[in-house]
Amino acid sequence: MVVDKRRASALVMLWCLMHRGMNLRRFWSLIEVSDCWDWRGRIDRDGYGRYGKRGVLAHRVTWTLLVGPIPDGYHVDHLCRNKGCVNPDHLEPVTAGTNVRRTPPGMKGRHHNRVNSRKTECMRGHPLSGQNLYVTPSGYRNCKTCRREANRAFVLKRPGYWTSAAKAARLEARQ
Repeated sequence: MVVDKRRASALVMLWCLMHRGMNLRRFWSLIEVSDCWDWRGRIDRDGYGRYGKRGVLAHRVTWTLLVGPIPDGYHVDHLCRNKGCVNPDHLEPVTAGTNVRRTPPGMKGRHHNRVNSRKTECMRGHPLSGQNLYVTPSGYRNCKTCRREANRAFVLKRPGYWTSAAKAARLEARQ
């Protein structure tokens, strides 16, 4: 039998729910059905519902159970902006970038890049695009011109910092 990757991840989630002490009857009992299906179980510090010992996200479980597998690399976005809602009619799988852009101003969360992703220039007026844009491994956007100037100022404040003798002394001091 051939099972695609997305269907396999949904089946794994279902298996974990049923065989690792996660009772589906109990899961459904933690949902208060109204327009938004409010999660009445454990809520994490960001306001999302969690279920079971491993703390799987409740909205992802309801999406998987009622709609199907979540595509790889996608987030499940709350269209109603209620992080505790698990109603699949209020959820939509989207890319991480789309999810961040949809976050309304002032909404609590970890979307530090939401404001910076819309900037077209740095605070000194250099363009944040093309050859002048550096994206760090953690996703922050930096101006290459400003980075170059900061590095130059660092080196000028410390004469001899980059000489081989100074480098050897720093390495020796670490040991």
